Amino acid sequence: MATICFFNIPATGHVNPALALVRALVERGDRVIFFDTPAFQDKVQATGAEFRAVPLTYDFVPRQDVLAPFKAMDLILEQAQRVLPYCLDQARALQPDLILYDTMCPWGSHVAQLLRMPAVTFCAILYIGSRNFLAWPRRTKLTRGMLSNPLYIAAQLAKYQARAAQLWLRYQARSPWFLDFFVNPAALTLLATSRYFQIGGDRFGDAFQFIGPLIEPRHDAPPLPRDWMDGQPLVYISLGTLFNDRADFFRVCVEAFRDAPYRVLVALGNRVRVEELGALPAHIRAEPYVLQLQVLPRARAFITHAGMNSVSEAAWFGTPMLLAPQGGDQDFIAYRVEQLGAGAQIDSRKISPQALRAQTERVMQDERYRAGSRKIGDSFRAAGGVSRALEALDAFMARHKR
Repeated sequence: MATICFFNIPATGHVNPALALVRALVERGDRVIFFDTPAFQDKVQATGAEFRAVPLTYDFVPRQDVLAPFKAMDLILEQAQRVLPYCLDQARALQPDLILYDTMCPWGSHVAQLLRMPAVTFCAILYIGSRNFLAWPRRTKLTRGMLSNPLYIAAQLAKYQARAAQLWLRYQARSPWFLDFFVNPAALTLLATSRYFQIGGDRFGDAFQFIGPLIEPRHDAPPLPRDWMDGQPLVYISLGTLFNDRADFFRVCVEAFRDAPYRVLVALGNRVRVEELGALPAHIRAEPYVLQLQVLPRARAFITHAGMNSVSEAAWFGTPMLLAPQGGDQDFIAYRVEQLGAGAQIDSRKISPQALRAQTERVMQDERYRAGSRKIGDSFRAAGGVSRALEALDAFMARHKR
């Protein structure tokens, strides 16, 4: 039985993908101590893992400002300075066999360095770092923003380097190079995707193990009536949990499909009320949350913000996508989905109802999009999932016995 400390951030898109692995570790007899903010305590403890609260004050929510990641680097490293003493004391007392940390947890790497413990990175996002820099798409908002705002970028990077220097002077702990800040690779990195889907996937060697997305059922919303979803084609619309304050876009969707000969399901999130959409015809239904894994197998098309979890779940079921990236790494993910023939991109702030309907029906009717999505899903299943992750962790721990 191994003792494993898992450091994560307070973000649903980073915690949820790790829970299946945590549960599997606990079920086979390992002791897992999961570090995050109290908001995730119940969800983590439901896996059987132990929970330790970390006093993080940054919300870790990506901003829609295209250059926000460069400012976030300094702010996240500031959090590392704040919580490192607590996390270091906890890990020192636990003496784990392994430290696991999310890509956006620099303090996980710091703890491992300072205690000279073996460490593994868990990457729930699309890997965008120095290893595949030459494969980055050059037409995303982020890459255009970097090229057109060099002075701002330089100033933010200087702040980050100053913060990293403070950490080094105090602890002699290295922080990731700025191009690798959001992926923060360790001696072993588990990537919750496939080599096929990863941008520049052929550039990753044995230190990177592709395990595929760890898809498991969730029960955080009531199920929808089967008779409402079955029988007619279904279009599913969701902008995820972060960038869903888009009543304007949801109203465009309602107008686009007001007289459509199929059903439309909209997952609004917690920032838009159903009443803001106006009167809905019987074939359009809007809910705060839905069980996405119940809906996607029945959807003929998925209008999505192109978040990593949503795209992975859609491809798992071979659902074609219309991609409306909102912020963060979503431009990169949307680019990859479109490149692999599983969907088409739109600009959700400029598209008209007529164009939205035409684009959606093109994706629904052209079987090449469904075939492209199925091919990605097949690559996810072939990656091995939880069993492959456990094999990789066991082999790593065997090589790094303390």
